Formats: sequence, C-alpha cells, structure tokens
Amino acid sequence: MSHNSAKSIPKGATELADSKILIEAMMSEMRRVMRLEFEQFHERIDLMENKRVEQPQNALNACRKEIVQPREVRVEDEENYGFL
Repeated sequence: MSHNSAKSIPKGATELADSKILIEAMMSEMRRVMRLEFEQFHERIDLMENKRVEQPQNALNACRKEIVQPREVRVEDEENYGFL
C-alpha cells in the first residue's frame, strides 16, 4: 500500500508555499543585485570625493565667484503670437 503525502495537503496550501518560496528567491536576488549596484555607486562617490580633495581650494572659490551675465533682451526679439 503506497501512501502519497501530496494528496493530504490542500492544493491552495502548496500554491501558497510555492509563491512564498518564489518571493523569497526574488527578494534574495534583488538584494544581491542592489548590493552590487550600490557598491559601484559608492566607488564613484569615493572617486569624486578624492578628486575634490586633490583640487586646490582657490580653484573651487574661483568657480563659485564666476557670474553668468544675463542675456540682453531686445524688443525685436519678442514676437506677438496670435496677435495682429
């Protein structure tokens, strides 16, 4: 007499267990991928911070003091749209 244990478990329960396992696997994979992405992200931040430290302070101050002159607007540049 053979005994099949799968018949004693309701079908909905196995589907629920399967979906929980699938979700766990997906979450684990997402964590792994995000860890790799953040690792690269942090490496780039470190590179940028190191470049900033290497720059002389006077160069940074000169960039901050640079003022962009506003564009001169002339009346001829303006167009009347839809008005005659």
